[in-house]
Amino acid sequence: LGSSSASAMPGSQAISAAVASGDELTVNTTAPNPAGTPTARMRFFVDGDAGTLERGLTVEYQSSNLSPLQRMQLEPAVGVLKVEFLDQRTNRWRPASEAATIQPIAVRVSMLPPEHGTLPAILQLPIIVRMGSPT
Repeated sequence: LGSSSASAMPGSQAISAAVASGDELTVNTTAPNPAGTPTARMRFFVDGDAGTLERGLTVEYQSSNLSPLQRMQLEPAVGVLKVEFLDQRTNRWRPASEAATIQPIAVRVSMLPPEHGTLPAILQLPIIVRMGSPT
C-alpha cells in the first residue's frame, strides 16, 4: 500500500500520473481480477496524463513480474483517490504519506470528483478494509 511515487525510466525521468493527482493504492490479490490469474498485483490511481487513453480512476495490473503490465480505465469521473490509514495508537485516520510512521490497522479509500465535477452516489462512499489478521 502506498502513496504517490516517482519512477525512473532508462535515459529519462518520468513522474507517475498519480503524483500530480493524488494518492495511489497497490495491492496483491487472490480475488478474481482482470488478469484472469489466481494472483495479481494491482495499482489503482487517478490518471491525469493527457498522453494516455485512460482518464480518471485507472488500474495497472500484472499476474507476475514476468508478465506484461496492463492498464484499464475504471471510472473517468474520479478526479482524486484519497488513501488514509487508521493508526492503532491514536485511533485517527492518517494520510498515506504517514503510513510508515504509524501502526496501521485499516485502510480507507475515498474517491472524489475533479474540481467542479460530480460522482455517482455509490462512488462517494469510502471503502474501508481492516489490515492484518483478525484477532
